[in-house]
Amino acid sequence: NSSLEFSYNPDFSQVESDADQVDVNSTFGLYFSERRPFFQEGSDLFNTNINAVYTRSINDPQVAVKFTGQFNRTSIAYLFARDENSPLVIPLEEQSIQALIGKSISNVVRIRQAVLRNSYFGLMFTDRRQSDFINDNISNEGGAGTVYGIDGRLQIKNNLGFNWQVLGSHIKEADAPDLIDLSEDGYNQLLFNRDRNTVALDGESYNGHAVYTGIEYNTSVYYFNFEYNGKSPTFRTDNGFTTQAGRRELTTLHDLTFRPNGKILTYWSPSMFIGRVWNYDGKFRDEWVSLWLMFKFVSQTDVKLEYINSRERFRDILFEGISEGTLRVDNRTSDKFNGGFAIRYGNRIYRGTPTEMAKNRDYSVYLNIKPTKQLYIQPNIRYVRMDDRYDGTNIFKGYILRSRFNYQFTREWFIRLVVQYNDFNKQVDFEPLLTYKINPFTVFYIGAVNRSQEFDIYDNNDTLIESAWKTKSRQFFAKFQYLFRI
Repeated sequence: NSSLEFSYNPDFSQVESDADQVDVNSTFGLYFSERRPFFQEGSDLFNTNINAVYTRSINDPQVAVKFTGQFNRTSIAYLFARDENSPLVIPLEEQSIQALIGKSISNVVRIRQAVLRNSYFGLMFTDRRQSDFINDNISNEGGAGTVYGIDGRLQIKNNLGFNWQVLGSHIKEADAPDLIDLSEDGYNQLLFNRDRNTVALDGESYNGHAVYTGIEYNTSVYYFNFEYNGKSPTFRTDNGFTTQAGRRELTTLHDLTFRPNGKILTYWSPSMFIGRVWNYDGKFRDEWVSLWLMFKFVSQTDVKLEYINSRERFRDILFEGISEGTLRVDNRTSDKFNGGFAIRYGNRIYRGTPTEMAKNRDYSVYLNIKPTKQLYIQPNIRYVRMDDRYDGTNIFKGYILRSRFNYQFTREWFIRLVVQYNDFNKQVDFEPLLTYKINPFTVFYIGAVNRSQEFDIYDNNDTLIESAWKTKSRQFFAKFQYLFRI
């Protein structure tokens, strides 16, 4: 049982765009789920405990080939892609650095052999080669990143299992110091790996490693796991998603499940999650205790209560008393109208300048509305603000409002409209899309992406005169998808 798939220009980012995320207080790259059908299908085999394969790292593919096969108890997957503009993520202890590095060629191989009962042994290999490129009229030499390793699972008893993974990486940096070193005080001054390496892309070569081990016990009433994750300061996954390195992490999760199946309550579960993090010099970085309760009611309503208490060392400052409570409610009683909300309140680190402990408030609401068989509306909003813990001075605040409208004319024809307003960057996105679906393998799209942004206009004395909306970008597109499968 095997299949070979080929795709030319399989990037349908306009067709299924990402919702904006709140990243004002984040120092790490954001994770976006894969939405492109070509990369979604058969991707489960690439999923491992250490995220060595993240297909969104293939940002703007021109050509892609994928092979998946099942031969008795052996599973094989291979992915080739030629990318027009690849992202680079340099993971550090307290932040990650991102840049676009131009064209690249990626090869990914995954083999998994089933052994014994509910056990397996796996091999992983990824390789990305960056082409030479020109940046600001300067010729730059491309780099390369390779990851290789083994992983597996051993089912010791019916309820007891052991998981493990070991990866090595070899990085040959691009020789393009101007790509990240933006100023005299920029990232060129930033060092890592005990000051042996620079963040600037200056042609260095280095090796790294990562180790994961975990043991888990699972019954109908009790679940337990104990996990270790370690990534050396020089570990990098150019085809994966690694935003933090130089960390050793121990965690344990305990979960009880009760099913009274009563007239009101059908399920409830208390859980506890504990973790501690050190760097590779043995210095304490983070620790936490998280408690939560989950309830499921006969009315198809889920309620989750969570409390976390932690302390963290960030920028050589030890922050204690970090705590936060969360209430989340989801209801699916009606197919025509359902939704949920979440409220989060507590004390968090503000990771900007100056770094300080602050009050954090985070509210979100989502709805699924189906007034007719043809029309489906999905509005959602998230509001976040952070204030000084002592005098209440606002540090930042904003919201993201997004609505998605789908109307099905016939089985083949439907229209989708996405409207989004991001208050943090004062931007409005308007994305209409008309789809004609001949069959599951043949689809025609026509649509547009319009982005407008509010700009402040100042006079010569830096006095605000007015704020005006201007079109930031506008794109019309037509795409045809036909899947060839052998």
